[in-house]
Amino acid sequence: MLAFELALQTASLSRPLSRTEQQVLGIAAFAREMHDGGYAECFTNASRVYAGLWVEMLFALGCEQAARITRGTLGVLRVPLTPEALAERMATADAALLALLERSDERYAALEVELAAPLLGWIAARRAEVNC
Repeated sequence: MLAFELALQTASLSRPLSRTEQQVLGIAAFAREMHDGGYAECFTNASRVYAGLWVEMLFALGCEQAARITRGTLGVLRVPLTPEALAERMATADAALLALLERSDERYAALEVELAAPLLGWIAARRAEVNC
């Protein structure tokens, strides 16, 4: 996943990315952030720009339970899925919200979600739409 992420980030410097390419970047960023620190990190770091794509992509990759957990977690934030709104919400997060996010992290981790193989298959089925 990292190779696709880096290639697409480099490509984005010289051209606009297609929706499919943005979806690849979004799910790669989600996987990295979930591995490194969980939902709070997803909503705080720059990867939050892709928050609106995560649930759709998790369902597309066949990760239904992860998609449902993520949809519920996004819902508890009660803000639009824009980078600015997410950053502001996390900057003012109280202990109760952080506890909810931590519980979501635990539920997600218990699934032992593997995103790399499904993502590679998804990309292969759309290879004409991913130029890197």
